[in-house]
Amino acid sequence: MASRLYAYLGVGLGLLYLAVLRPTFGSLIAENDLWWMIPEVLREVKGKSAWEILAFLLSPDPQRFGQPVLKAYLFLVTSWLGLHTSHLVLVSVAVHFANAGLLYLLARELGWFG
Repeated sequence: MASRLYAYLGVGLGLLYLAVLRPTFGSLIAENDLWWMIPEVLREVKGKSAWEILAFLLSPDPQRFGQPVLKAYLFLVTSWLGLHTSHLVLVSVAVHFANAGLLYLLARELGWFG
């Protein structure tokens, strides 16, 4: 019972945190990725077929874009939600919260928490 209460409290505080910070997300100075990486990824996929885009996103080349997962993540977020900084920040924070929740569930299944 208490663990559920803590889970609800954690989710509630996380949502409150996002609600308080939401107005400031749009005024943030774009990170380095928004200055060069995202426009370059979008330029690379412009005019290509779906298979060519998939091959580009999953290939390790060109290496200046880093890991294929990062290319795919940035491409999908900006394709679905646009180039606004707040969208990238909100999706990134949501992914981090989801990862924390999944790690908690894994740890609980492994018996690391009572």
